[in-house]
Amino acid sequence: VPVVVVRRAFNTDRPLPAAFTRAMVPVGRSRGSRAAQEIAFNLSANLGTEIQLAHVVSSEPTSALTRLMPFRDTVAEDVSAEVGTRLLWQAVDQARELGVEAHPNTLSSGGTTASELMGFVEDNDVDLVVMGAVLRRLDDRPSLGPTVERFLDDCPVTVAVVVVPVEI
Repeated sequence: VPVVVVRRAFNTDRPLPAAFTRAMVPVGRSRGSRAAQEIAFNLSANLGTEIQLAHVVSSEPTSALTRLMPFRDTVAEDVSAEVGTRLLWQAVDQARELGVEAHPNTLSSGGTTASELMGFVEDNDVDLVVMGAVLRRLDDRPSLGPTVERFLDDCPVTVAVVVVPVEI
C-alpha cells in the first residue's frame, strides 16, 4: 500500500493555494513512479492542475547500460532516451484514460537527475512536485533515494512523495 508524504512549500508566510496550478511528475520505471503518476493524474482530474511529465536522460550511462552495451556511450545514451520516450508516452496514455492532458518533457543531464528536475521546476513555474519513491534500507536506515531526499530538503515548492515498500 503506497503512503503519501507531503512537505509544504518553503514560503510558509503565505497560505497554500486553493488548487495547484502546475505539477511536475518525474517519470521512471519504478512502482513508486507509476503510483505518483496515478495520484497526480487523479489530482488533475479533480482540480484541473496542469501536469508536466519529466524524464531525465543522463549523458553518463548507468552501470547496467554499460554492462549491456559496453561499446559506445552514445549508444547507451540513445537506449536511455528511447526508454525514457516510451515511459513518457505510456504515462501520457494513462493520463488520457483519466481525461487528463499531460505534457511530456525529456531533459538531458550532464549533472544529477535532481539538479535537472529542480531546474525544470524553477524554469516552468511549477507549484507542486509529485514524485514516487521505493522505500529501501541503506546503512540500516530507511532511504527514499538521493533525488527524492534532495527534493524534500531543497525544493521551494510543495513536494508530495508517493512511497511504496520494496518488493521482497
